[in-house]
Amino acid sequence: MARPKKVLEVKDKEIEKPSLQHIEEPEVKEEPLFSKEKKEVKEIKQEIVVLSVPSEKQLNKQKLAKFIEEETKMVKGRFRNYEMPGGSLRVQIRKYPGIPAFDKIMIDNEMYEIPLYAARHLNGIDATAGGCSKKINTCSWPTHGFKWDNDKPMPKSFEGDAGIPVPIIGVSKWNRRFGFESLQFDMEV
Repeated sequence: MARPKKVLEVKDKEIEKPSLQHIEEPEVKEEPLFSKEKKEVKEIKQEIVVLSVPSEKQLNKQKLAKFIEEETKMVKGRFRNYEMPGGSLRVQIRKYPGIPAFDKIMIDNEMYEIPLYAARHLNGIDATAGGCSKKINTCSWPTHGFKWDNDKPMPKSFEGDAGIPVPIIGVSKWNRRFGFESLQFDMEV
């Protein structure tokens, strides 16, 4: 712990003002270079403000805090089990650090009040996913199909000498397994 600084109180001394008669030749006092008398010292107090640019890690923590605040709100709605109508499912979701994991056994067509991030997960939406337009297709499975124009012949294989056509395979449809129908229309679920 540092010692407190000593503060000297300086009293204002009367300053001799020249009279109007001596305006032409002002009096100049010569002071010796070294004297035993103490001179007045005025301290100028300045406040130093240090501005620092936040790092990328700090900016990401701020963004994450906004998402946590938004997505931990409770929403009310109906759970849907498209894969097995009338069945039950144990839903376990952990998304954010410091937030307890969501763990609940849910029955088809029952009403529940769950966190917004769990409802979005059941619908295949992630608010933090920016590159794929927030659609991540969780709780669904793909049906693959072949991609080529119907007017043109099937593309040929470049890997084999036999020239057997190998079509380009891609996802043609996403089949939903589960969902959550919100009863609150002000939020995107």
